[in-house]
Amino acid sequence: MPTGINIDSFRTKEKRWLYKKFNIGPTEKILISVGRLGKEKNFSFILKSFSQINLEYPQTTLVLVGSGPEKEALVNSAKELGILNKVIFTGTLSKEEIAKAYNSAHIFVFASVTETQGLVVGEAKAAGLPTVAVKAFGISEMVVDNVDGFLTGLDISEFAGKVKLLLHDEDLWSIMSQNAFNNAEYISSTRCAQQLLNHYYNVIEKCNNNKKYKIGKLS
Repeated sequence: MPTGINIDSFRTKEKRWLYKKFNIGPTEKILISVGRLGKEKNFSFILKSFSQINLEYPQTTLVLVGSGPEKEALVNSAKELGILNKVIFTGTLSKEEIAKAYNSAHIFVFASVTETQGLVVGEAKAAGLPTVAVKAFGISEMVVDNVDGFLTGLDISEFAGKVKLLLHDEDLWSIMSQNAFNNAEYISSTRCAQQLLNHYYNVIEKCNNNKKYKIGKLS
């Protein structure tokens, strides 16, 4: 079961915070990824994918939220790929700022294959962002493929292609955005807490039906 998130805290009416904070052009489409800048998060894959995306869709900006030991290497990689001027490293942001960042963006991109839950995907969905992510344990539980996002193999061209599809097809983006917003309800902290209670009640009921394990009623 996912831990559950307070989905309301990731929904804000402030939709242009990133544009104002980092002086991003008003017509740019923002791709965002959130996480520790460590090797395990696979941000180098995101940068390589974005280099293909930006070539075809030059009015796109990639925003990487977080800090970590790989920042210098990622900056150098962006420079080598010729996209440094289209990539923004925000550093560490507060929870309130992260919520504003999600709500400023167009698509959430994620390539980590080491997640246990992938709660950042749930946060992005709460803000109405379709997700393009590498299919992996944890993340696969958070994205409904072809409904509120896309799950891909660990293949740069495939990954970039799904992002391009969402940039090209505004109707598809709108449908997936609404689906993401709606589906975030399934991982809300309230719903997950109720599910957990239901599991406990089911265990208690089964135990009470077995004299060997009878434990009585909850008060």
